[in-house]
Amino acid sequence: MLLKQNSTPGLALQTLLREAKTEGLKKLIGQSTIDVLEGLDPELTKDEKLGEIAAELIIPSEALRNPTTRDQIINLLPLSKARELAERLEVKESMQLFF
Repeated sequence: MLLKQNSTPGLALQTLLREAKTEGLKKLIGQSTIDVLEGLDPELTKDEKLGEIAAELIIPSEALRNPTTRDQIINLLPLSKARELAERLEVKESMQLFF
């Protein structure tokens, strides 16, 4: 599932989580939580369901304070939004930002 391209500034974290790829969400949520969800119902770890769960589980202010989860969230951003963030933070272009 690809994120829809949006030209408006910014992106709500809940929107990002709802539209993010499943692989990235699984890393962000953590394997132990994924295991519990799969034990309850394997459908909960599929595409849109997992995005909805992530949007409910993850508290934006806490997630963005933690360097590890912040990096994982940044890696979920579409390239255009990652570039927008870098520009707003006035990050030099020579730094390697996008992996």
